[in-house]
Amino acid sequence: MGSLGNSQRCGVEVTQGAVANDAKPAVRRLAADRRRRIASMVRERGSVRASELSHLFGVTDETIRRDLVHLAEGGELKRLHGGAIAEQARTETSFARRIREHEAEKAAIAEAAADLVADGSTIILDSGSTTLHLARALVKRRDLVVITNAVTNAIELMENPNIVVVLTGGTVRRTTFGATGELAVTNLAGLHVDQTFLAITGVSIDGGLTYPSFEEAAVKRAMVAAAAEVVLLADHTKFGRNTMVQVAPLDVLSRIVTNAPVDEPMRGHLQDLGVEVTVASSGRPDTRARHDGPVPGSPMTEAGDGSVRTPMAPAER
Repeated sequence: MGSLGNSQRCGVEVTQGAVANDAKPAVRRLAADRRRRIASMVRERGSVRASELSHLFGVTDETIRRDLVHLAEGGELKRLHGGAIAEQARTETSFARRIREHEAEKAAIAEAAADLVADGSTIILDSGSTTLHLARALVKRRDLVVITNAVTNAIELMENPNIVVVLTGGTVRRTTFGATGELAVTNLAGLHVDQTFLAITGVSIDGGLTYPSFEEAAVKRAMVAAAAEVVLLADHTKFGRNTMVQVAPLDVLSRIVTNAPVDEPMRGHLQDLGVEVTVASSGRPDTRARHDGPVPGSPMTEAGDGSVRTPMAPAER
């Protein structure tokens, strides 16, 4: 009987081993699929938390840790304590490519933002593809002083002799053509301007305003501190994202100019903070608009009740 028991146990063990071996390819496929999804999440959102991934995929923290190690070794992300962030090179696309992305929407945002600038103003213009569109929209204006860290903005604005262009100085980054470093931050620190027009890569309720570069984030903070009014220019792709570095909380903003209505949680949060949202149309007629709604092509501002209204003319502000 003892021998038979041992034989039976051995038979069971052999069977279990065979099942386990058969299951290994399936386990590997599941792991590969999970890692692809994690890498995609990091690219889209800029960062992830390990606890969140563990809950989402129904696996242990140790399994997620191994996944993140594997992806980090492959250059897909950078591990941090408690999670991971996107590799900076992957979250900052080339400037030429960003100029072409959502070009009509960015141009519409820029035109709406230009309506906020009064002749005779002193403004700060951040580096970025949407702010470059704003520089182009301001070229015909008079008696402006424009302070910018972006070589591209300065080149556009130099066409008009009635605009004084001031460069912050600093080390120019090839990904944005924006100057960074202590020189840029120091030169901005002593300024007081009417408006700063800010560019950002992530806007969320929990993360605030975020950007994937420590150097440029420091310059953006100095721009925010120098302005009586901070206006964020952000197309719809920037919302609901967190990238590596927090620039500032949302309450530093006076207004957001975007190309599509923000979702309800964000709209309510911005309303509580007193931040106005201007929605710029790309010029296509909106057949759903009310008879008393804005003229197609004009920017719309979200009111506190969720409706939209056309902004006042510059003389009425």
